[in-house]
Amino acid sequence: MNTFAGLKDVYKYRWLDPKKEVFVLQDKMHENEGRFFISAGFLDHKLSEFQSVTGINGTAGYYFSEEWAVEGFYNHYMNSNNGAYKAVLTQTNTGGGGTTNIVLPHVVRWDNMMGLNVLYTPFYGKINTFNLIFYIDLGFGLGASWNKYSHNTAATQANLKKDAYESDSTISYNWKFQFKWHITKTIKFKFDFVNYLATIPSLDFNGFQAGGTGSHTESTEFVRSYDLLASIGFMF
Repeated sequence: MNTFAGLKDVYKYRWLDPKKEVFVLQDKMHENEGRFFISAGFLDHKLSEFQSVTGINGTAGYYFSEEWAVEGFYNHYMNSNNGAYKAVLTQTNTGGGGTTNIVLPHVVRWDNMMGLNVLYTPFYGKINTFNLIFYIDLGFGLGASWNKYSHNTAATQANLKKDAYESDSTISYNWKFQFKWHITKTIKFKFDFVNYLATIPSLDFNGFQAGGTGSHTESTEFVRSYDLLASIGFMF
């Protein structure tokens, strides 16, 4: 006896009771436990409204279970004055009062940072696109880093006509969301959205007004900055 079944019958499971539900348990194709990983990539950063910032990242870590890992990372940032910075200088330089009214925008910018994160990767899945299947992991990270930064707070306070920066360091607390795409068993492509919470120098104007009344003194503020990071990685 020959039996024939069409694709429509297979996908709709018409041979089952309509009230029954079908669950499919998928084996995980790309396992993490007991594997080391390294990655390198480029990032776009946002901290100061007056700076355009890009950077490079290096990361290394180890999965001590299928869902949990620890990683260390290093970021190096490349900063440049953006259009907002140049617009402030241009407007104050050409306005009334001549060079005595030049205003230096207050800038705080990361130079580099190094830190540690704990990663939790509870979600995995696959995307089926006709004849290609892509495997992905979704995870979260929490950690801290030591950050070196430069700022022009002293120059801004002194109404200097030329920008000057000094260096300092601080600790930040980090959290991130990670999307990992498994290209092969070894090669991985990652997207990270990373937030940094830190205390940095600020200016307290204390009622400062046009005409020179009041004062502006150095203070601190708790701020959030973030990275958008794309990287290529390897697992061993």
